[in-house]
Amino acid sequence: MTEAPPRADGPQLGGPVKGPGPDPDECRGPTDVGEIHHDEEQDIWYECVFDQRKAVYTWTILPPGD
Repeated sequence: MTEAPPRADGPQLGGPVKGPGPDPDECRGPTDVGEIHHDEEQDIWYECVFDQRKAVYTWTILPPGD
C-alpha cells in the first residue's frame, strides 16, 4: 500500500478554513448551505457547504472564476 503525498501548506480547496475567514457559527445547518462570504482583505470567496465525508457544515474556499 502506498501513502498519500503530503499536502502543501496553505489553504486547500474543499479543506477546512484556517486563519481569518468567515464566522464558523454562520455555517451550522442546512439553511446556511449556499451562503457566500467574501474576505475583502485577502480577496477570498467562501461558500457554506455540507461535507458528506465528515458529516459537518463547513466553509470552503471557492476556486477563482466561480
